[in-house]
Amino acid sequence: MGPLRPLGTETSGVNLYGSFNRVSPGFFRVMQIPLMRGREFTDADHADAPGVAILNETMARTLFGGTEVVGRRFATGQGQYLREFEVVGIAGESRMGLPGQVPENFFYVPLAQMYNSAVHLHVRAKPGFENAVASSARAAIRDVSTSLPLSPFRPMTAVLDVYLLPQRLAAWVAAVMGVFGLVLAGVGIYGVAAFAASRRAREVGIRMALGATDGDVHRLLVRGGARPPAVGLLVGLVIGTALSVVAANVVPGVRVADPIAILMVAIVITVLSTVALVVPARALLRGSPMRRLREE
Repeated sequence: MGPLRPLGTETSGVNLYGSFNRVSPGFFRVMQIPLMRGREFTDADHADAPGVAILNETMARTLFGGTEVVGRRFATGQGQYLREFEVVGIAGESRMGLPGQVPENFFYVPLAQMYNSAVHLHVRAKPGFENAVASSARAAIRDVSTSLPLSPFRPMTAVLDVYLLPQRLAAWVAAVMGVFGLVLAGVGIYGVAAFAASRRAREVGIRMALGATDGDVHRLLVRGGARPPAVGLLVGLVIGTALSVVAANVVPGVRVADPIAILMVAIVITVLSTVALVVPARALLRGSPMRRLREE
């Protein structure tokens, strides 16, 4: 549509670009896009009525700054394509592009004022009634005109599944790699703990000869081997929390420093490390360190 310009001498120097969408009354309610200020479009916003528009919050801030926006006017295009709009509402932010994309300048205009025959019909249905509502909507369209081309009705969830497939595949790959990393970490901790326990067999035999119990030996070996995994867990949580900021902008539904995810990771690593430290200690005790001490 060309550059956007607010109308008014105090901001006449501003010049920016944005995208737009043609919508009919009820669009924001059906799509559950919150209206922060102002009103939605109505049937009174017909082709002969003055041009009106609803801006998203990003465009409202960029075009008019921190001033009151509802009631202000802006223009787009040049020459014979010049169009002027009055802002009648401010809509909440909604993603118009890729999940990680920064919100862009976006505004909505009434379909009746900028008609385009290629439209998408959005219908909201209660769970379990999707097919019935789709059939009713298709019949209503056929009552208007039997020659209108109709694409198959698809649930928004199915559209989002296809749209978000690359991000979800990336999430699954990251999850598989994470599980593989946990397995490698467990094997590594077990190997180091087993080697350290075997090197301390003579020390354990001496301690047991002096009266140490199996529990004392367990605590000695587990406590000594727990420090490296604890440090690694702490460093990993710090790095993971930093990377979650990036993931939150790429994968929908991911929260920054998700406490449940952090707690689960800490529990899994702790249990895995404990098992990897306890098993070599028990194997050492089964191997009778007293006998090894006598042999040495």
